[in-house]
Amino acid sequence: MSKFKVQSLKSEVRKPVFAKKSFGQNFLVDENYIDKIISALNIQENETIIEIGAGRGALTERLIESGANVIAIELERGMTAVLRERFGDRENFQLVESDALKVDFSSFIVHSSSLKLKLVANLPYNISTAILQKLIEQREVFSEMVLMFQREVVERITARAGGKERGFLSVLVQAYLETEKLFDVSPNAFRPSPKVWSAVVKLQPKTNVEIADEHLFRQVISAGFAQKRKTILNNLKNAPPDFREKIGDAQRFLEVCGIAPARRAETLTIEEWQCLCNFSCGKSEKLIYGVKVIGSEVDSQTRCAHYHSEIDVIAIKFKCCEQWFPCFECHAEYAAHPPSVWAKNEFDTPAVLCGCCGHQLTVKEYLECESACPQCGSKFNTGCARHYYLYFE
Repeated sequence: MSKFKVQSLKSEVRKPVFAKKSFGQNFLVDENYIDKIISALNIQENETIIEIGAGRGALTERLIESGANVIAIELERGMTAVLRERFGDRENFQLVESDALKVDFSSFIVHSSSLKLKLVANLPYNISTAILQKLIEQREVFSEMVLMFQREVVERITARAGGKERGFLSVLVQAYLETEKLFDVSPNAFRPSPKVWSAVVKLQPKTNVEIADEHLFRQVISAGFAQKRKTILNNLKNAPPDFREKIGDAQRFLEVCGIAPARRAETLTIEEWQCLCNFSCGKSEKLIYGVKVIGSEVDSQTRCAHYHSEIDVIAIKFKCCEQWFPCFECHAEYAAHPPSVWAKNEFDTPAVLCGCCGHQLTVKEYLECESACPQCGSKFNTGCARHYYLYFE
């Protein structure tokens, strides 16, 4: 049972209720667009549909008629009175008078005959980012969401890497949800008519999200997009102190993640943002890209064989980003011989040649050597253990 008090459903005679500017209210009245939204939801009988901001109930009525269990969330008292009067006697209708940002959506799962809920909403501009963050946090309870925003918000949500609309909201949403813009909605479809077009977008939670720390992920995106006209390097250099402490030298951090420092944040893919987050939090035992981390962390004070003896002896490549790893000290690229994957049956295979004494280390020796040659003790760079499965010559 929901922790929110379900209001009394007694019918009352009320005066006409009008939209309030303070709530950003514009009521959808065009039946054609309502039909499109109902069709996009693909409602099955006895499913549970959450409607945020039910207003005067134009969409609510159609949801109830579909046979779904409808839970309407409405904060404005005038609107809740209208909804109680119109639908209070319907068995498949429940009214929750509350702020949607404070609702625990998982509490409604008990009312559902299916495993997950569906969500529909016409959302005002001023809460678009906040409600999306809330829905991302509770995405596991939804099978899909059909949401209406101002058109510019939908364009930002669906913007792909390299697009001019790409920003914090684009990356945040696309990291967790599949996005599909469905259709635009004319201002004439509302009463009162807004000054801008709206659009409807469908969001479906992804099954495998490869982000080690969700709070840190938001920090990474926020820092990266702090000033859109600046490079990702300059933005990270000017990030808050607590975040800079996590990543260390910003240029080295980007190089290790295989991202050119001169790029701008809007050009990065979701996979590249995930890489930045996972590297910065150092979750060394997390399964990412389907491969378990091995080896030890990079020590920025260790040196490569090239730095010691001017002989390139180690070829290191990362499976997740396909980048060759440069030395922290001299930035020399290691020899790019065809790599082979380390498998359990390859532990006795020669893997690395020490550039100082010429000793050939097997895979097993290399994993156990703690970045130093067991014969002469010279140090060499092991690569980044926060990437997954190192490749060697």
